[in-house]
Amino acid sequence: MRMGEELGIPTPYNEYTYHMIKALEEKNDGLFDYQGERDKTTWAK
Repeated sequence: MRMGEELGIPTPYNEYTYHMIKALEEKNDGLFDYQGERDKTTWAK
């Protein structure tokens, strides 16, 4: 993202991925605690 910014090249996918990873890290560290109305435990097969 930094290099793209320096060169004037937009990097929207990298920026999106970066923010998603940061949010997941914060959630796993207990910094982000969201309990939505529709939060349900789901199971994958």
